[in-house]
Amino acid sequence: AATSVPSEDRLSCVPCGVGYAPSGNPADTNRFCAPCRNGTYNDQQEVSECKVCVAGEYSVMGATECLRCGPGTYSGKGAAVCEPCAAGRFNPSFNVSECDRCPPGFISPPGATECSPCPPGTQAPEPESTKCIPCSPGFFNPLPKQRACRPCNNEDDDSSGSSHLGFDCPAIDVTVTVTAGAGGNNTNNNTDTNTTLRTYRVAAKGFYKLNTTSVDLFFPCPLRDIACVGYDPVINGTICAEGHKGVLCNQCHDGWFKSSAETPCRPCPNEAD
Repeated sequence: AATSVPSEDRLSCVPCGVGYAPSGNPADTNRFCAPCRNGTYNDQQEVSECKVCVAGEYSVMGATECLRCGPGTYSGKGAAVCEPCAAGRFNPSFNVSECDRCPPGFISPPGATECSPCPPGTQAPEPESTKCIPCSPGFFNPLPKQRACRPCNNEDDDSSGSSHLGFDCPAIDVTVTVTAGAGGNNTNNNTDTNTTLRTYRVAAKGFYKLNTTSVDLFFPCPLRDIACVGYDPVINGTICAEGHKGVLCNQCHDGWFKSSAETPCRPCPNEAD
């Protein structure tokens, strides 16, 4: 019979037990009971072949049942192992044939059971993203789970500057009136007075602008807006709070001191007091 194999003494036919099935062609007198191969199983006696595991399950050789793939994994039909979800995908359930894609604004590592939101100051524009991308210069994002950063000084939002690096814009645009003429910078060498508007990209409160020959760089001040209180386009420099000076407004003027790098400058005590 197709469900049995010759006994060892060749005097009779015997059925294969669970986890096994007859090998080869039924007409082959040398047939024997072979263990079910990976991805198949047999939970009954006297069967002609092992059954294939469905998608979302797996089995090893000689299995009597298929096992479920757990969260963070998946499998196709007849699988020998459960594969971890690829980066950018996730699966919170059992018996899954395919992992779901993370939506924009979220990411995941391989084998994830859930997607992680991108933090403020970053973005994930596409579904199935594997990393959060920092906002480019001139763009900001104050919220988590965002697919795109927003441009600074957009009329639709309040991005006039902030003391939080990566959350809001470290720079703002300021338009000032520039007068050229008698006694001024008059390129026409006449006595007429010309008034024009000029826009500067300056540091917001809590940030320091470092001028270079090619590009303006903005850095967060260690003491944020306690020390870096604004920007003066006339002197083209950051305004430091009273008693503070230097790059990042992190030094003290004469007569001022700080007890640690994390504290602001304070007036020195008057010895007469």
